[in-house]
Amino acid sequence: MKRKRLIVQLLLILALVGVSVALFVIGKGHQLLIDNKRATIDGKRVEAYEWVNVYLDGATKPIELEEDDRQMGKVSGPWHNIRIEILENEKVVKTYERRFTVGLANSF
Repeated sequence: MKRKRLIVQLLLILALVGVSVALFVIGKGHQLLIDNKRATIDGKRVEAYEWVNVYLDGATKPIELEEDDRQMGKVSGPWHNIRIEILENEKVVKTYERRFTVGLANSF
């Protein structure tokens, strides 16, 4: 009887630890730095855009970036969507949408 009780208690502790780890991973917050700056990637020069709107995880209010600007966005969880709108004369000329993940290895 004591052995059965000990096994049940150990299983409950393991289940509690498993739920705790899952909630930690799902609820982990991240700060993302978003740049609109000139860069060189693999020897190819990429110019900054004059004005960019960035939406994280379906937000209704954009993060607005001028040329050579940097802003921070906050997200929680490992899976995210980003939408980038390139603006010219206050009109959207191009839109990029991507899905990305931020793992725990990138957090420490």
